[in-house]
This record gives sequence, structure tokens and C-alpha cells, in this order.
Amino acid sequence: MRRMLVALALVTLLGGCSAVTLPPPPTDAEISLIEAKGNVMWWNSMFPNENPQYVPVERRVSPQEHATVITACLQAQDIEGIQFFEGGGWVFDVNDSETVAAFQRIQWTCYQQYPLELTDERRSTYLSKAQLDYVFDYFAARLVPCLRLEGFDVNPMPSRDTFMAESISTPMWNPYYELTPMPNQAGQWVPILSKCPPPPMTPSLIPGPREY
Repeated sequence: MRRMLVALALVTLLGGCSAVTLPPPPTDAEISLIEAKGNVMWWNSMFPNENPQYVPVERRVSPQEHATVITACLQAQDIEGIQFFEGGGWVFDVNDSETVAAFQRIQWTCYQQYPLELTDERRSTYLSKAQLDYVFDYFAARLVPCLRLEGFDVNPMPSRDTFMAESISTPMWNPYYELTPMPNQAGQWVPILSKCPPPPMTPSLIPGPREY
């Protein structure tokens, strides 16, 4: 009898997704605001007592060339403690606070001068406020109850205000990461995701379970 009730509950929770009208993705203007918010948060993590430094964009670069362009920009500066690798890439290993701050400012400048171009693939990685609002409701009303019906304890969700404020372009909280017991093998996720799938509009975007 209990299994029948659980099965009926799961049908009620997850059934009928195809009839739901999903919120639209963000416009390019909204994505620009999302990127700006992310940049402010990055700057504040480095220099919380200063306003973000404005740096004009030289050009947007493709994902394929971005690492090379950023490396070249850093190489053009006289940076103490940075090591560049043949073929691209670099590592910075200095503990002196003044040197670290100087490097952070140069790094900020390079990334502001040469941001990633907005390709269709990158557009698909952003969620609008309406989509994030939908995701929160989906987590609260569908995914979390479904996971609990499957026998998992799920850590408490943040408030809607916290979720919306701290989710820049993707959800800041993910039920799949909040499970007890936590599945420790990749194969264990297959039935979980089948029975308790992520929100339907961008399933590949929602942070998935950890790789093992």
C-alpha cells in the first residue's frame, strides 16, 4: 500500500511537465546585466572597499582564443611571480599581499579588455530572473519532495530572496548536492535523475551531480 501511495505521489509531482509554459530565456541586454553583476561580485571579492575599476572593452573574443588572448595580455605586463607555459597557460604563486593585489588588478584589466563573445552556446548557459524564479518553485514543489520520496534527506533550501539574490546566471543552490546519503558512484545517479529530473527548460544547464 505504501509503495502505491509513493508511486501516485511521484506521478502527481512529476507528471504533466509538457503542459507547463516555461519562462523565456534572457535577452542579450539581460545577459549584459548578469555579466556586470558577476564582475561587481568578482571585484568586491578582491577589493571590497573600492568601486570597480572601469576598463573599456578592446574586443570580445571567441571561447577558442580566449585563454591565448588573456595569456598574451598578462605576458605584456611586468608581473612578479607569474610563470608562463609554452603553448599557453600560466600560474601565479606569490603570497606577498601587495604583489597579489597588483596581479589582481592586471588580471581584472585583461579580462575586462577581452571578454568572451556572446555565442549561442554561451547564451544557453544563462537563466533569466523569470527562469530562476521558475527553478526555485520547481525545486521546492517537485524536485525536493521527489528526492525525499526516494528516501533521501535533503538539506534545507535557502529562502527565495537569498536564492534570487545569489544566483547570478545559474542556481546558487542545487538539491542534488544536498543529499544524505550522497550517491558515490556515477551509476547511482541514473535512476535518481530518471525519477527526479532537473527543471525541463535547460536540463543540461542545471548543475548536475558530482562526477565520480
